[in-house]
Amino acid sequence: DTRNAQTAGVALAHGAHIINDVSMLRDSDKLAEAVAKHHGSLILSHSRCDSSNMMSSEYCNYPNGVAATVAQELAAARTQAIACGVSDEQIVLDPGIGFSKTPVQCWELLRDLDKLGTLSELMLGISRKSFFAFVTGNSIPAERAGGSEIPPKSDPQDTSKVSALRAIRTRQKAPGGPGAYESPALC
Repeated sequence: DTRNAQTAGVALAHGAHIINDVSMLRDSDKLAEAVAKHHGSLILSHSRCDSSNMMSSEYCNYPNGVAATVAQELAAARTQAIACGVSDEQIVLDPGIGFSKTPVQCWELLRDLDKLGTLSELMLGISRKSFFAFVTGNSIPAERAGGSEIPPKSDPQDTSKVSALRAIRTRQKAPGGPGAYESPALC
């Protein structure tokens, strides 16, 4: 993860193959140019600002709908990356779950992922995100199971809050302490 072109260039020159641009090329084209120069892959993560104010109402406003707007903004960043020389096949889009989106908007975006599906390959980074607290009632990130446990917080028969969830790939914590994980599982 970086938004710094120099950091990306050094990482790519020393063997990195993928750069996750957490600014969606807002800062400059230089990051995409570095990726193109090294024939790397570029993940464009949807965000509208830096983390200091990403939950302000200004940046969480999606009058045309969250999925439609995210699709439009990611398409523009993708076009920008291609113009900088990044191969279309080397671009992966991340809708930025939790970044400049309320918990409700995150669930709406998951429900409407098909609206983003034709742009490029998609990647979702959703482990332990705060929008899970909306459904689980657990506000402590370290105690959230990264999507493997998402029952509604009140009525176990009420699945309306999770009806958008298709599948979440998670890593199940294995015995052995911090950092020990079993192979990924689908929940």
